[in-house]
Amino acid sequence: AYMVQVGGGPLVGELTGATAEHLVSRGREWGTVTGRRRRVGWFDAPMVRRAIAVEGITELVLTNLDVLAGLDEVQVITGYRVGGRTVDAYPVRLRDAAAATPVLERLPGWPEQDWTEVAHRGAAALPAAARRYIDRLAALLDVEIIAAGVGPDRRDTVPLSETSLLSEK
Repeated sequence: AYMVQVGGGPLVGELTGATAEHLVSRGREWGTVTGRRRRVGWFDAPMVRRAIAVEGITELVLTNLDVLAGLDEVQVITGYRVGGRTVDAYPVRLRDAAAATPVLERLPGWPEQDWTEVAHRGAAALPAAARRYIDRLAALLDVEIIAAGVGPDRRDTVPLSETSLLSEK
Protein backbone atom coordinates (compact mmCIF):
# COMPACT_ATOMS: atom_id res chain seq x y z
CA ALA A 1 0.00 0.00 0.00
CA TYR A 2 3.14 2.17 0.12
CA MET A 3 6.68 1.92 -1.24
CA VAL A 4 9.64 0.43 0.64
CA GLN A 5 13.25 0.46 -0.44
CA VAL A 6 16.46 -0.85 1.04
CA GLY A 7 19.71 0.91 0.18
CA GLY A 8 20.43 3.71 -2.25
CA GLY A 9 18.90 4.81 -5.49
CA PRO A 10 15.91 6.98 -6.29
CA LEU A 11 12.74 6.68 -4.24
CA VAL A 12 10.77 9.53 -5.75
CA GLY A 13 8.07 9.81 -3.10
CA GLU A 14 10.37 9.17 -0.14
CA LEU A 15 8.91 10.31 3.15
CA THR A 16 10.57 11.81 6.19
CA GLY A 17 9.21 13.05 9.47
CA ALA A 18 6.14 11.84 11.33
CA THR A 19 4.50 10.06 8.39
CA ALA A 20 7.69 8.10 7.65
CA GLU A 21 8.03 7.19 11.32
CA HIS A 22 4.38 6.02 11.35
CA LEU A 23 4.99 3.70 8.37
CA VAL A 24 8.34 2.40 9.64
CA SER A 25 7.08 1.63 13.15
CA ARG A 26 3.64 0.28 12.17
CA GLY A 27 5.02 -1.67 9.20
CA ARG A 28 8.08 -2.91 11.06
CA GLU A 29 10.26 -1.64 8.23
CA TRP A 30 13.65 -2.81 9.45
CA GLY A 31 16.03 -5.07 7.55
CA THR A 32 15.87 -8.64 8.84
CA VAL A 33 19.60 -9.26 8.34
CA THR A 34 21.18 -5.84 8.90
CA GLY A 35 18.57 -4.29 11.19
CA ARG A 36 18.75 -1.10 9.12
CA ARG A 37 15.71 1.12 8.77
CA ARG A 38 14.06 0.78 5.37
CA ARG A 39 13.20 3.85 3.31
CA VAL A 40 9.47 4.41 2.83
CA GLY A 41 7.40 6.48 0.41
CA TRP A 42 3.97 6.99 -1.06
CA PHE A 43 2.61 4.41 -3.51
CA ASP A 44 4.26 5.09 -6.88
CA ALA A 45 1.64 4.29 -9.53
CA PRO A 46 3.83 5.02 -12.60
CA MET A 47 6.61 2.77 -11.25
CA VAL A 48 4.15 -0.05 -10.58
CA ARG A 49 2.56 0.48 -14.04
CA ARG A 50 6.02 -0.03 -15.55
CA ALA A 51 6.45 -3.30 -13.60
CA ILE A 52 2.98 -4.45 -14.71
CA ALA A 53 3.83 -3.80 -18.37
CA VAL A 54 7.29 -5.37 -18.24
CA GLU A 55 6.26 -8.46 -16.29
CA GLY A 56 2.80 -9.02 -17.85
CA ILE A 57 1.06 -8.79 -14.48
CA THR A 58 -2.74 -9.19 -14.64
CA GLU A 59 -3.69 -9.11 -10.94
CA LEU A 60 -2.20 -7.64 -7.77
CA VAL A 61 -2.41 -8.19 -4.04
CA LEU A 62 -2.01 -4.99 -2.05
CA THR A 63 -0.21 -5.53 1.26
CA ASN A 64 0.15 -3.45 4.43
CA LEU A 65 -3.14 -1.58 4.02
CA ASP A 66 -3.47 -1.62 7.82
CA VAL A 67 -0.19 0.27 8.20
CA LEU A 68 -1.74 3.37 6.62
CA ALA A 69 -4.57 3.43 9.19
CA GLY A 70 -4.51 6.43 11.48
CA LEU A 71 -3.15 8.87 8.89
CA ASP A 72 -5.38 11.88 8.16
CA GLU A 73 -4.62 11.50 4.47
CA VAL A 74 -2.73 9.19 2.17
CA GLN A 75 -1.11 10.18 -1.09
CA VAL A 76 -0.41 8.45 -4.38
CA ILE A 77 2.23 9.38 -6.92
CA THR A 78 0.43 9.82 -10.25
CA GLY A 79 3.33 11.30 -12.23
CA TYR A 80 6.57 13.24 -11.96
CA ARG A 81 8.06 16.60 -12.70
CA VAL A 82 11.32 16.05 -14.58
CA GLY A 83 13.34 18.82 -16.21
CA GLY A 84 10.45 21.29 -16.17
CA ARG A 85 7.98 18.80 -17.68
CA THR A 86 5.24 16.74 -16.09
CA VAL A 87 5.25 13.09 -17.16
CA ASP A 88 3.07 10.13 -16.18
CA ALA A 89 5.60 7.37 -16.93
CA TYR A 90 8.50 6.28 -14.74
CA PRO A 91 11.71 7.88 -16.08
CA VAL A 92 13.84 5.54 -18.15
CA ARG A 93 17.15 7.15 -17.21
CA LEU A 94 18.35 6.79 -13.63
CA ARG A 95 19.46 10.43 -13.49
CA ASP A 96 15.94 11.54 -14.47
CA ALA A 97 14.40 9.34 -11.78
CA ALA A 98 16.85 10.76 -9.22
CA ALA A 99 15.93 14.33 -10.24
CA ALA A 100 12.16 13.73 -10.41
CA THR A 101 9.72 15.24 -7.96
CA PRO A 102 6.40 13.48 -7.43
CA VAL A 103 3.00 14.67 -8.63
CA LEU A 104 0.79 13.63 -5.73
CA GLU A 105 -2.92 12.96 -5.41
CA ARG A 106 -4.32 13.29 -1.88
CA LEU A 107 -6.96 10.90 -0.56
CA PRO A 108 -8.65 10.76 2.85
CA GLY A 109 -7.15 8.43 5.41
CA TRP A 110 -9.04 5.94 7.54
CA PRO A 111 -9.11 5.19 11.25
CA GLU A 112 -7.51 2.29 13.03
CA GLN A 113 -9.62 -0.89 12.99
CA ASP A 114 -9.67 -4.31 14.54
CA TRP A 115 -7.93 -5.71 11.45
CA THR A 116 -8.36 -9.32 12.51
CA GLU A 117 -12.12 -8.71 12.55
CA VAL A 118 -11.97 -6.93 9.18
CA ALA A 119 -10.13 -9.91 7.67
CA HIS A 120 -12.66 -12.31 9.19
CA ARG A 121 -15.69 -10.33 7.92
CA GLY A 122 -14.26 -9.66 4.45
CA ALA A 123 -14.20 -6.82 1.96
CA ALA A 124 -17.46 -5.26 3.16
CA ALA A 125 -15.79 -4.58 6.53
CA LEU A 126 -12.99 -2.46 5.04
CA PRO A 127 -13.28 1.23 5.94
CA ALA A 128 -14.90 3.16 3.06
CA ALA A 129 -11.84 5.39 2.61
CA ALA A 130 -9.55 2.33 2.43
CA ARG A 131 -11.79 0.80 -0.24
CA ARG A 132 -11.71 4.08 -2.21
CA TYR A 133 -7.90 4.01 -1.97
CA ILE A 134 -7.79 0.46 -3.34
CA ASP A 135 -10.21 1.37 -6.14
CA ARG A 136 -8.16 4.45 -7.04
CA LEU A 137 -4.96 2.41 -7.24
CA ALA A 138 -6.69 -0.18 -9.45
CA ALA A 139 -7.88 2.61 -11.76
CA LEU A 140 -4.42 4.20 -11.95
CA LEU A 141 -2.80 0.83 -12.63
CA ASP A 142 -5.51 -0.56 -14.94
CA VAL A 143 -5.26 -3.94 -13.22
CA GLU A 144 -7.48 -5.77 -10.76
CA ILE A 145 -6.43 -5.77 -7.12
CA ILE A 146 -7.72 -9.16 -5.97
CA ALA A 147 -6.86 -8.98 -2.27
CA ALA A 148 -5.62 -6.66 0.44
CA GLY A 149 -3.35 -7.61 3.31
CA VAL A 150 -4.42 -6.07 6.63
CA GLY A 151 -1.93 -7.77 8.93
CA PRO A 152 1.17 -9.97 9.03
CA ASP A 153 -0.52 -13.37 8.87
CA ARG A 154 -1.92 -15.18 5.84
CA ARG A 155 -5.36 -15.17 7.47
CA ASP A 156 -5.15 -11.34 7.48
CA THR A 157 -5.72 -11.27 3.72
CA VAL A 158 -9.04 -9.87 2.54
CA PRO A 159 -10.27 -11.26 -0.82
CA LEU A 160 -11.61 -8.47 -3.04
CA SER A 161 -12.46 -10.56 -6.10
CA GLU A 162 -15.12 -13.25 -6.39
CA THR A 163 -12.78 -15.26 -8.61
CA SER A 164 -9.74 -14.99 -6.33
CA LEU A 165 -8.41 -18.27 -5.00
CA LEU A 166 -8.14 -16.39 -1.71
CA SER A 167 -11.94 -16.29 -1.57
CA GLU A 168 -11.86 -19.96 -0.64
CA LYS A 169 -9.78 -19.45 2.53
